[in-house]
Amino acid sequence: MPRYIKPVPRFYLHLKKGEYYLFFTLRYANQLVRMPLSEKVQKRYWDSKQMRCRETVSYPDAVEINEKIEKYETEAKDLWREKKGKIDAAEFRREMEYRLRIKDRPNESATDLLTFASTYTKPGVKPGSLLTIAKTAKLIEAYHATGAPVKFEAITLAWIDGFIAFMYARGLTVNYANRIAKAVKQLMKASAGTHHNSIDFLRFIAKTSNVLPVYLTVDELTTWSNVDIPAHLEKYRDLFLIGCYTGLAFREFTSITPDCISTEGRKVITIVREKTGVVVKIPVLKALDAVLQKYGYQSPQTTNTEMNAALKTIARLAGLNRLVTIKDTTGGIARHEKKPLYEVISTHCGRRTFATMFSLLGIDPDTIRASLGHKTELMTRKYIGTEFLAMAENLAKEIESKTNFEFA
Repeated sequence: MPRYIKPVPRFYLHLKKGEYYLFFTLRYANQLVRMPLSEKVQKRYWDSKQMRCRETVSYPDAVEINEKIEKYETEAKDLWREKKGKIDAAEFRREMEYRLRIKDRPNESATDLLTFASTYTKPGVKPGSLLTIAKTAKLIEAYHATGAPVKFEAITLAWIDGFIAFMYARGLTVNYANRIAKAVKQLMKASAGTHHNSIDFLRFIAKTSNVLPVYLTVDELTTWSNVDIPAHLEKYRDLFLIGCYTGLAFREFTSITPDCISTEGRKVITIVREKTGVVVKIPVLKALDAVLQKYGYQSPQTTNTEMNAALKTIARLAGLNRLVTIKDTTGGIARHEKKPLYEVISTHCGRRTFATMFSLLGIDPDTIRASLGHKTELMTRKYIGTEFLAMAENLAKEIESKTNFEFA
């Protein structure tokens, strides 16, 4: 029987841009496996001999980091033992990623796009993205019912164009249909290599139709805040105000908890944007603080549909009947029409009100983009890697210098 020398998993810190990141390595039979643990470690708490963080009261993250290290170590030892060392570094890393749920193991049984889309899961994918994929699978199934093929090799640029035409015929908008088509492209990329070698689908470029923003002016926001409304509508008014004063999307402004609030020179809300994963820090206006205090800094809960209906009722009671131009792209055809504000107000209007209101007041556009957490190239170049607290401070100072708004 050949004798296998068991390799020793090792962990070390790597300095990058002033911060220390944790890495795993395993050397055996002229092979080197190297993987990041996606963890930042404070060097003064790192024990290089034990390859663990020192667990102290002053460094509570140490326990979780050490548990992650032990998980990597256990999986690496088990995998090497199972393969008896007969596995190259690339395959070892790939299998580790599957076992640690860093990546999803490919669905080997899927022979077509519909099956792949219907069973698609991947660790780390945001709930919103998985929901889009689920909707994509249902639409592919409906398209397949008309006789359209779903084998991987059939998914070409022409197939996607036909799929978009099918969605237009069902009354879907330009932006929605192209978002679904973009998801098809992403699914084809995810299944490439293991399920097919097609490349024609890569030629698809999603189209977008600019949406005309619907927002409240400063005067309309004042009217909104002061109008007499039934008690059962109060929480919806307040939630909308939270959206207007933070620029957060519905899922985020309904997820604020006391843990999101901190005082770092001034009171701020810290939250991770669900759509982009970008961290934003938002200074708390006194008007916003008064609303949040009513609920113990815990946003009241509701659904998007329920809140949209309530907002229209409140806006009608407030007399918000300014005519706004709406662009309708149902069926892929653009149409413009004017409607009173109370008919079209929605939860997303709060985010647009934030952006428009402070833009009209002269706040720097880049500061607003950063506060919204938009991941544009311009924002990325200017704000990625900067101090998030400075971003909040910058926004607060500009607002204070150009308005009479006060912060908490």
